[in-house]
Amino acid sequence: MTTDKERVTVYLPSDIKARLEEISKQDRRSLTATIEVLLIEALETRDKRRK
Repeated sequence: MTTDKERVTVYLPSDIKARLEEISKQDRRSLTATIEVLLIEALETRDKRRK
């Protein structure tokens, strides 16, 4: 599968990873998709606060 997305390696505490995995399961998404959605939401929130 070809993608235009960049690969990033992130080291997380095990409790954060477990929380992300639980969210992934609840939302029926992959861990990668969950992290991407949460990062986008965080960036949008940050942008709104800076305006």
